[in-house]
Amino acid sequence: MPERNGLQLFGYGIMTSHIPLLIGCDGRNNPDRVVQDIKSYTSQCFHKHLAAGGNNYESRKSWMLWMMNRSGDKKKGEIQYRFWQTGNHVIEIWSDNVFY
Repeated sequence: MPERNGLQLFGYGIMTSHIPLLIGCDGRNNPDRVVQDIKSYTSQCFHKHLAAGGNNYESRKSWMLWMMNRSGDKKKGEIQYRFWQTGNHVIEIWSDNVFY
């Protein structure tokens, strides 16, 4: 996925309610599109991992699958699983002051 959309990952954090990313783009796509691709790809991977037969170490597995299925978009008979909330909060870092 990263090589497809020009993603450059410089840093990230894992918080209780969100994951801040410090990313760049090589010009093929804008940051909003890159974040959308990241969210789509990771949702699919997370759903696949949860739904795998041998995955029994997550105690909330059935609830999480139900929530992902319930909140996903139904398009032309195809279910899109939603793991992330809708919307992004992109802040362009164009100077040292904005970075700090």
